[in-house]
Amino acid sequence: MPKGFFNRRVEIMATATNDLVTVFYYKGMSGGGELTLPDGRVFHWKSINFWGNKWAWLEGTDNDPVIGFDTGGWFRARADLTFDEDADFPALLVFLGWYLHTIKRQETAAATAVVVT
Repeated sequence: MPKGFFNRRVEIMATATNDLVTVFYYKGMSGGGELTLPDGRVFHWKSINFWGNKWAWLEGTDNDPVIGFDTGGWFRARADLTFDEDADFPALLVFLGWYLHTIKRQETAAATAVVVT
């Protein structure tokens, strides 16, 4: 689960050593944020359309798209991934992107339940 209330973040730990590898920091209320890898590369997680069902990892200050997630599904979560075959990105971005999508979906469902009741 994400940590923090005012400074929301997701900590990525090494399985073997339990050492902190990197931290994803949420930016604003949209669910987007920033991930800085140990090698200094910076990736931004952003919604890339009005409806919030298309998300992408963008790299660097130019915000070049690295991986796109076209999410959907009413009864089950799903995502179609798009990426450049020649792109150099860690597999961590795929797993973290899906995790962030799942957390966002759960938070939206919880907020909807509160509003309905």
